Amino acid sequence: CFCLFGMIDDMTNPWWIIGFSLVLRFFQGMSSAFVQTTCYSIAANDFPEKREQIVGLVEAMTGIGCIAGPVLGSALYQFLGFKSTFLVYGSFLIFIAIIIKLNVTQKGLSDDYSNVSMSEQVPWETSINEWDEIDQERDEESKVTDMGWKVIDRW
Repeated sequence: CFCLFGMIDDMTNPWWIIGFSLVLRFFQGMSSAFVQTTCYSIAANDFPEKREQIVGLVEAMTGIGCIAGPVLGSALYQFLGFKSTFLVYGSFLIFIAIIIKLNVTQKGLSDDYSNVSMSEQVPWETSINEWDEIDQERDEESKVTDMGWKVIDRW
């Protein structure tokens, strides 16, 4: 997607430039959302005992990227020009994606779950009737105070 941004420099029709830019920016935004969601999911699932530290580290790296990105991008633009900046950055992302794909292993389900249906794999699945029962229990446990506040008395 970033390599295609460099092709905008060759376009002459302003409507094509705007349309192409909007379409590419749309796909870039979607990709960014996918990456952010994936990073937080991996951080939370692979390091449950250090979840807060790992999520903090992901946030810190995001902040560093937001600070360093414009500085490096403007330096590349100054030395290489518009088209080459996007080609260099896009090529760098493709290279990093290949390295990650070759070096990161995928965690899968253990053999214990290979013949189990999805509903049996998810122990927290709760039916609507069970939620209704939970709500009724909460209503029975709560009481209204003199001020009209609803207090849950569980202790």
